[in-house]
Amino acid sequence: MLKADKLHHLPSERKKMQLFTTLEPCMMCLGAAMSFFIGEIYYALEEPIDGAVDFAVRFWRENQREIPSYSLPAIHDGLLKSESQDLLREYINIVPDGPLVEFSRTLIAL
Repeated sequence: MLKADKLHHLPSERKKMQLFTTLEPCMMCLGAAMSFFIGEIYYALEEPIDGAVDFAVRFWRENQREIPSYSLPAIHDGLLKSESQDLLREYINIVPDGPLVEFSRTLIAL
C-alpha cells in the first residue's frame, strides 16, 4: 500500500482498485482498505477468529452518516475457496508440526 500511495492516485482512481486475499480481512485490514479508498475486496475463506466483515457491514449500516468521507468497500467472499483450502492442505502436508496446522484445519472445515 505504501508503494501505491507514492503513485499519488486520487481517491476516485483508488475506488477502482481491488484487493484479493486468502482470508477474510480483520478490522485493521478493513480500516486500512477504507483509508486507502479501495473499491472492492475479494476473499476466499471466512476467518472465524478475527474476521470482521459481518461486524463492519452491520456497524457501517448503522453509522455511515457519522463518517461521510469513508465508505466500506464492496466485499465478496468465497472466491477460489476450494483452491485456498487445497493450499492449506498442502501446508499441513509439508509442515505437519507447523504452528498453524490446527488453525489451517479449522479453515479447511468451514
